[in-house]
Amino acid sequence: MLVCGVAEATESFLHKALPYLGTPLQNIACEEGIIIAADAITVVLRNVEILTGAEQRMLLDWIDHQPDERKAQIISVTPAPLYAYMQAQVFAEALYYRLNAIYLEVFPGNG
Repeated sequence: MLVCGVAEATESFLHKALPYLGTPLQNIACEEGIIIAADAITVVLRNVEILTGAEQRMLLDWIDHQPDERKAQIISVTPAPLYAYMQAQVFAEALYYRLNAIYLEVFPGNG
């Protein structure tokens, strides 16, 4: 799932979705690098647009080599449309389409 919106809206969405997400859940701030725990069932990648090319390749490889009996759920969060990064060739097309199986654009609410 790819969730796009300002931090207030994406955090609100994640908070409301939390009861429906598989555990263990791992939150990753992409600016700190990505190391995915072996037992993670749900992985939340915040600021996915800043991943380096090497990190994108590593993530795509990790996704492609998940055992069939344990397919992790990935929620990628970005403040800007990731499609523009792909068009500018700074985000891998293959990874974009893997993360974008479901696209959700969220907006700040009234509470």
